[in-house]
Amino acid sequence: MTGSRNGQLYQVEPINIRHARSNPFAYQTDRSNPFALLSTAESHLWHKRLAHLNHVSMKSLVDGYVPTDICEVCILAKHERKIIRVPVLRTTTPFELVHSDTCGPFNTKSHGGGLHFIVFIDDYTRHTTVYILLDKRAESCIAAFQSFKARIESWGYTIKRFRCDNGRGEYDNTLFRRILAGSGVSFEPSPPYTQHKNGVAERMIGTLTEKARAMMLDSQPPRQFWAEAIRTASYLHARTPSRALDGKSPYEMLHRHRRLKQRLTDVNADTDHTEDDKPKLHHLRRFGCLAYRRIPKEQRIDTKMGARSKPCMMLGYVHDTTKIWRIWDPEQRKVVNLLFGIYRLLFWKPESIILIINARYTRCLILIKFDI
Repeated sequence: MTGSRNGQLYQVEPINIRHARSNPFAYQTDRSNPFALLSTAESHLWHKRLAHLNHVSMKSLVDGYVPTDICEVCILAKHERKIIRVPVLRTTTPFELVHSDTCGPFNTKSHGGGLHFIVFIDDYTRHTTVYILLDKRAESCIAAFQSFKARIESWGYTIKRFRCDNGRGEYDNTLFRRILAGSGVSFEPSPPYTQHKNGVAERMIGTLTEKARAMMLDSQPPRQFWAEAIRTASYLHARTPSRALDGKSPYEMLHRHRRLKQRLTDVNADTDHTEDDKPKLHHLRRFGCLAYRRIPKEQRIDTKMGARSKPCMMLGYVHDTTKIWRIWDPEQRKVVNLLFGIYRLLFWKPESIILIINARYTRCLILIKFDI
């Protein structure tokens, strides 16, 4: 920048803007030679003036700009995480690798007092098991893992690898490491603050909470039933096709493998008999729908003129069965598991269906009307 004296004033020559064809907005810093390169100090000064703009934009704005050396301010202000995505080899056996993560706390306690839940996902079939937790202490998570491990071993499978985040309260503790080491399970925690390394469990929690949120908003039950909605979401997700499984459902993948495994171990199995591994959907009902439960004769206040049924609410299913429903009884304020068999379809309406149910625990006939 130059100037000349005019009397008692100094007239400064302003920076000229060259209207070039390539970029009419580029700054011309040298009028005598518009193609001259700036020095390193001048380039760095312009870099600071433009709030540490990237080099590509700097070249388009300032004529003669020369990229400077590494700018420490840019490193401190713009440092970002680089996620390296590489193809991951899937396992070939169910429950060879198990992913796990926890979610919570929720704002409202569940009916059983839970504030968190923990998931265990099989890498091969994407089969997901959910446990509701009162807290995230190591004892609670270990108890859930031991229950899950016993159930898997009863199916004839063995957990070889366990992948989770770096949560010190629930996973990264001495007791849990000893249990894994004693069972021959390889422990694979992700590094601190790298949730994407445990992406399978993170995405599954997002899927389950999304499904549960939709069911809660649809049926508008009390907030304390969020745990039942999470369980129901897991039950329904097992029966939903997945892109990770080439359009098959986790239920179909797991039951097909279990059936083939049993056929190999049982020499007397009928090899010509083919079974349908696809999940049954005929028993599904809308979460939170109205259900009328028949009152046993021994529990009626007025056996002559009193009501023979009372309204309840359907809350989901039990494990992998198609014959047990979970129903909330508002009068007794408890959730009841009902084993049922359809004996007679009384009548059909477009908005409802009435079934006769046989209860295991009450040893009586229960009349249930479902909104569908």
